[in-house]
Amino acid sequence: MTSNEKIKTDQSEIYIAKEGPAELDKARFDFSNVSYKQGRESGRIQVRIQHLAKKIEAASATDDIDDLLAQFDALMDQQEGYIFAAVDYVPQAWLTTNAPLAGGIDWQTPESIQWLRVDKLQALAKAKNDAQNSPN
Repeated sequence: MTSNEKIKTDQSEIYIAKEGPAELDKARFDFSNVSYKQGRESGRIQVRIQHLAKKIEAASATDDIDDLLAQFDALMDQQEGYIFAAVDYVPQAWLTTNAPLAGGIDWQTPESIQWLRVDKLQALAKAKNDAQNSPN
């Protein structure tokens, strides 16, 4: 975990941010394990998602769209995997009320997405893109 101090309690590990309160409001990312090839694949997945969404919209009421929806779900799972591959920390305010402390969630596991509020997925994706494209 970047710039965090880990302490152990009887219940779990808790991470205490050393940056200060303002840093607790921002998502943080670590791209050290995300390759250029994975980034390119993510872009292709996004194009496929957009194309498939148009197909789903254009489907008539008599069309069987179950196969299209299954393809869409599979692509979304792949895209979410890429988004979360680089997540290091998500602010507590972006998590569901029953989520554990933000610093104690291992964002590298697929199950971690269950804690993210549905209205924060786009904000997380945007923050990831901003962090990835920043000059630092």
